[in-house]
Amino acid sequence: MRLLSCIGFFCTLLISVSEGLAQQTFVSDSLYGFDPLLYNGRQYTYLLPRNAEGSPNYYQDFEQGTVAIKNKTYQGLKLNLDLYNQMLLIRYFNHEGASVIMEIPDVWLNYARIGDDLYESVTRSDGKHVYCQFVGDRVRIRTYLRKDLKLENSSTTPVFVFSKALREQYVVIDDKQYPFRNNRTFVKVFDSSIQITISNYLKNNNIKVTKAAMSEMVALADFCQKLLKP
Repeated sequence: MRLLSCIGFFCTLLISVSEGLAQQTFVSDSLYGFDPLLYNGRQYTYLLPRNAEGSPNYYQDFEQGTVAIKNKTYQGLKLNLDLYNQMLLIRYFNHEGASVIMEIPDVWLNYARIGDDLYESVTRSDGKHVYCQFVGDRVRIRTYLRKDLKLENSSTTPVFVFSKALREQYVVIDDKQYPFRNNRTFVKVFDSSIQITISNYLKNNNIKVTKAAMSEMVALADFCQKLLKP
């Protein structure tokens, strides 16, 4: 009889533990999805140098955004870009209410949208993965962004300072990439037969390609694409 009571006690205990674990998993899932495609990255652990000024991130705070991974879209996320370490970051609150920042892996990343800005991960010639803003399709305008960290000795105490966001811009036509630095070098990327047309478009719309708004760059890429031969 005592044996049966013990068995019954342990069965009840196992059922309670199982229900508790299931409930804990459900709570976690209901808060932030826990989809392994999105949350299988590493926890963000970068520590700022002592006395550092500025930030490695592009945005002042985490902005509303969307991520597409393996053609699956995740909306309503809080995202930022660490330009110094070239990491796409997501912030969420776990089931205990603590703020957690993780790095979203770029292995299967289709794109990320932060605010109005679109990003993709690109492998450079040196093998390094970097993030860049982009607009367009067959004619794609890419803006590579980075931040540097420099040691300044202007005061009695040396200070590390993050630079402002540094830019490199390229036009990608049929998967071939060409750098540009101003309107003139942008126009010269294209075939001579359409250069005057593109130059007039820039002048008529008062566009400076290095300072243009995202909406202007989207329209420019679309205009240039329509001029290309099929």
